[in-house]
Amino acid sequence: INHDLRVFTILRWLDLPPAERPIVYGLYVEQPDLNGHLYGPNSFKVKSILVYVDELVGKLMDGLKQRNLHKCVDIMFVSDHGMADVSRSRVEFLSSYLTNVDNFELIHGSSARIHPNA
Repeated sequence: INHDLRVFTILRWLDLPPAERPIVYGLYVEQPDLNGHLYGPNSFKVKSILVYVDELVGKLMDGLKQRNLHKCVDIMFVSDHGMADVSRSRVEFLSSYLTNVDNFELIHGSSARIHPNA
């Protein structure tokens, strides 16, 4: 579903009679996360998609203002993580700091960490 339709759907729900309308609304926008992973967090693609997302939020706010709801609706922007440029030229090796790296488990992913073995 395209983003404009997502915003329009939320605004349409707000037009329903109180007994029929949802209490909580969620709007998922996969950007700028998608472009950040594909092109890097400081890329032109991310900067341009941020303008697009800002315009999308503007459409939501315009719809809330038209319904006189802009001062009584709480909007939360959340994310599952941030982003930063990384460089392969700035690599650190655990063996530079510890004598026996076999005593540690490296856990990869978004919650990467170094965990000592029991």
